[in-house]
Amino acid sequence: FTSSIKTVDLHLNLFEKGKYQVDNMFFSIGKTYFIHGSSGFGKTTLIDTFVGYRKPYKGRVLIDNINFDNKNSLSNVVYLDQKAKLMHDGIIENILLGNIYDEEKFNEIACILELEKIFGNKTFSELSKASINDLSGKLSGGEIQRILLAHALYNFDYLLILNEASNALDKNAEFSIVYNVLKNINKKNGPLIFVNHNLDL
Repeated sequence: FTSSIKTVDLHLNLFEKGKYQVDNMFFSIGKTYFIHGSSGFGKTTLIDTFVGYRKPYKGRVLIDNINFDNKNSLSNVVYLDQKAKLMHDGIIENILLGNIYDEEKFNEIACILELEKIFGNKTFSELSKASINDLSGKLSGGEIQRILLAHALYNFDYLLILNEASNALDKNAEFSIVYNVLKNINKKNGPLIFVNHNLDL
């Protein structure tokens, strides 16, 4: 897509909780959005619906004002949720995911996510020789999420969705990283959607 995503008269099937009508929503390029709600509220169902992973019970999702039929998932999406896992591959491969290395971009993301707290002052060349397996059992849940977030930010071009993607970080680290992402992420990209149950973010 090139402009916007919006929902029209969207109803979700939350199964044991019944059907739920969502207020019409609009997400545009270059903007940042927060979707808050307690666990089980339907946040993930909503996100899965408008990227095409799940079919709505009723209503429409419009991509650039064209009806999205949900037969295919939305392209150009980086969707990181709390279930994401690292690949058993090199550290750099987990971040670049086959894309070309851009030193300025990589260093900016490393700074935003404070990756030096995981890797120290290791250079790109040193990290490119290291494997995730070398760190197996040594990484905390928060450190794993930092690497996954680095992957998400590095590959963010059109739509980035972070669904509880920072919930393994301690409170101070989460605030710091979310603040850094909001302050530094390229506003030409987007939209950027945070999904989180933490109302304080």
